[in-house]
Amino acid sequence: MHSHGLVVLPISSSIGALVFERGRYRVIAKPGEGWNVVINADGRAITPKEVYVEYKGKIIKPNLTSSNFNAYLYINLNYKYAVLMNEEEFNTTLARLFIRPEELYELVYSNSGIVKNTEARASQR
Repeated sequence: MHSHGLVVLPISSSIGALVFERGRYRVIAKPGEGWNVVINADGRAITPKEVYVEYKGKIIKPNLTSSNFNAYLYINLNYKYAVLMNEEEFNTTLARLFIRPEELYELVYSNSGIVKNTEARASQR
């Protein structure tokens, strides 16, 4: 992935492991005490630095069995997709809004989804 790389991958299988794929990218995630996550990007096998999993209103950061690459993965099991990002994209406001909700944000509007205001709390830091 190049600067600010982000790929959205739909789920293709959940039998035995969670598999997400699109084009040149494939993610295989095996949940457990330590999650085994392997990403195939253009034929190259890598393991992400961090993984976040959202399910039933909660986001967890599972322990990984290994990590060898500066890639970040967000898995949404409610809607059955994954987002693969490089570090530059992971550190953007967009990623912080939907992956790291523990950061301070003020709810400004909701219409069955959450829209967050990043300006209100940023000035309080």
